[in-house]
Amino acid sequence: MFRLTVIAALQRYLATARTRFAVLAVGVTLLAAAFALTTSAQVVGTPTLQVARQGHTATLLADGRVVLIGGENASGPVREAEIFDPAAGAFSTVANSIVSRADHTATLLADGRVLVIGGRHNDALLNSTEVFNPATNSFLASGAVLQHARTGHSATVLTDGKLLVVGGDAAGSAELFDPATQSFTSLSTLLSVPRMFHAAVLLQSGQVLSWVGWGRTTRL
Repeated sequence: MFRLTVIAALQRYLATARTRFAVLAVGVTLLAAAFALTTSAQVVGTPTLQVARQGHTATLLADGRVVLIGGENASGPVREAEIFDPAAGAFSTVANSIVSRADHTATLLADGRVLVIGGRHNDALLNSTEVFNPATNSFLASGAVLQHARTGHSATVLTDGKLLVVGGDAAGSAELFDPATQSFTSLSTLLSVPRMFHAAVLLQSGQVLSWVGWGRTTRL
C-alpha cells in the first residue's frame, strides 16, 4: 500500500517538476558567486546538456569534472551519462549506465569512484547499485545490493568512510554501506517518520541530521 502511495506521490511530484523545469531541463547555467563583499552572482556560461534529464545526480569528481548520471525525460529513463569539463566548458556523453534510473544517489568514494545507489526505473523501486569509474569513464556492476529497495533516499559519507543511506522506503529504514566489505547492513533504528526527497547532512558531532521531504502522502 505504501509503495502505491509513494508512486502516486512521485507522479504528482514529477508532473509538477516537468511543468516547472521544462525549460531548464535542456540546459545548465553556471553561476560564479562572489561572496567576499556581496551575495551577487554572475553568469559565466550556458553549456548545453547532451541529453535532457531530471531526477538525475551531479557528482563532483576528484579531478574537478562533474558526472551526470541517470534521470528521465519525455522519452523515459536515461542511461547516457555525461561529463562536464570546466576546462572545455562543455558536456560530453561518456558511457551508458547498467540500469537506467532516476531519483537515485551517486556518491564519490575515497578511491575516486562514484557509487550509484537505488532509485527507480519508471515506477519500479530499485535495490541495485553500480559504480562509475572516472579513470575509464565506464560503469561496472558493484555486486552490492541494498537490503531495501528505495528511491528519493539520502546517502551521507560518515567520518569513518562508511556511507549512511536513509529513507525512501515504506518503513523509513536506514542501512550502512562499508567500502571495505562492499556490502550493505540494515540498521535496527527507523526514522520517526518515513520520508523521501529529504535533506541529510553530516554534523561536526558525527551525527547525521535529516529533515523535511515527503511523508507517506504529503510534504513534511
